[in-house]
Amino acid sequence: MPWFLLVSFVASASLVQDRDPRLWTRLPAVVAGRVQTLADSAARLRLPVEPLVQKALEGRSKGAPDERIVAAVAALLGALERSRTALGATSAEPEVVAGAEWLRAGGSASRLSGLRMAAPSRQLAVAIATGTDLMTRGWPEAEAGQATDRLLAAKATDRDFLALRSRIEQAVRLGGTPMEAVLSEFRRLETGNKSP
Repeated sequence: MPWFLLVSFVASASLVQDRDPRLWTRLPAVVAGRVQTLADSAARLRLPVEPLVQKALEGRSKGAPDERIVAAVAALLGALERSRTALGATSAEPEVVAGAEWLRAGGSASRLSGLRMAAPSRQLAVAIATGTDLMTRGWPEAEAGQATDRLLAAKATDRDFLALRSRIEQAVRLGGTPMEAVLSEFRRLETGNKSP
């Protein structure tokens, strides 16, 4: 076998080994191929791949049309890329994923950059996810971002942010508003009471 054919064969075999079997067993071959191409692009850019696979599988389980599945995966890839740019090249994978969800919820890349500048040395995935949760509950991005900034300034830990999310859910279940839970959290942290 000529060397160039051997190289081509090895490269093809390598690509087959890198295929995510979940895509190829649950999606039509054409769709799986297109999603795999997007996942390969993410890997080359050193972006998280698993959220793309999960998005495709979620679309399939919900009966979404093939084109919509591919479009959703492509949109998520774009959001991951913008998130990593906004948060910085050294951001951890959970931060990049959380930032992508922030963007998809209507948040801006500039606000993500602002959060990174406000807390350059801490892991921001939980803080960003909390801000995203506020936006999905109807808060404008400016208010959700300001709340997240204020909590970071008050030295809220990941545990504090997670507790806040639970309190917001409880407040809403009891007929209150997310704002009441957030204001209570501000008071608790800013008076130095770190107990949940």
